[in-house]
Amino acid sequence: MLEWLMSPFQNLLPVMGGVASSSERLLVCQVCGKEFRGRNLRQRRESHLLTHTGLRPHICPHCPHRTALRSNLIKHIRAMHRVSPVLTPNS
Repeated sequence: MLEWLMSPFQNLLPVMGGVASSSERLLVCQVCGKEFRGRNLRQRRESHLLTHTGLRPHICPHCPHRTALRSNLIKHIRAMHRVSPVLTPNS
């Protein structure tokens, strides 16, 4: 999803850690040590990395506001512009 955006930050990518249990995978952020367990590790890792990089790829179509997470952009549009967000998949 954000691989092209993250390429300059490859050295910040969390790496696979030890196995927490036979059915649970574990990722540990090399920057802050935060542990990720369970499902959607890759998606959660990419979202978490935005906190370290400062990137805000999601832009409001109504104002200059930018967010790191798409879900926060949707909340912003609903709260500030009082409209139902109509976003493209890449927004």
